[in-house]
Amino acid sequence: MNSNEGNGVTKAVETQRNQARAAMFLVGFGTLWLLSWRRLLHGGGVAASAAILIVGAVLGGLCWRRWRRAAASPDEVEPANGRRRRQVFRLVNVAQWGGIALLMWWMPRHGYGQWMVPVVMLVVGLHFLPLGALFAYRAHYVTGAVLVLWAMAYPFALNGPLAPAGCLVAGLILWLSAGYALRPPSR
Repeated sequence: MNSNEGNGVTKAVETQRNQARAAMFLVGFGTLWLLSWRRLLHGGGVAASAAILIVGAVLGGLCWRRWRRAAASPDEVEPANGRRRRQVFRLVNVAQWGGIALLMWWMPRHGYGQWMVPVVMLVVGLHFLPLGALFAYRAHYVTGAVLVLWAMAYPFALNGPLAPAGCLVAGLILWLSAGYALRPPSR
């Protein structure tokens, strides 16, 4: 018997819930990266931006549906480590957003403003590494590693740190990661 079954939450249900919640964030931020790509590429464009938003909304709806299905489990009680997990999750995200804010303030003042996109991408990728450990979810390690490697490579492989493809690939990485999180649970 699973140690969480006595609490009304099986490990499988908790995992599905966490993955669906993570997928919602991945879709949302992936959509923002793709909208940034569109803006860098052509300065916007209503039709393309609308298409990105529609696909993002559909993917987000699928995530929401999966989360609601997993959240509907009867007699659920928060796992014993739930409070600690939330605290660590908040700490990781505060560090991520604080680091991004600090870098966005510091970089332009020191002549590195054009490098903000890959540096933000790098910080976002790094934040997935402790989340992989926190949620025992190996896919976060893959997402983080791929984002970190892409952030470090694309400015040199393409036309510099403001190459639109940087944001395009970052958005697709996050959408693909969300799709992986939504795959049917293994039996």
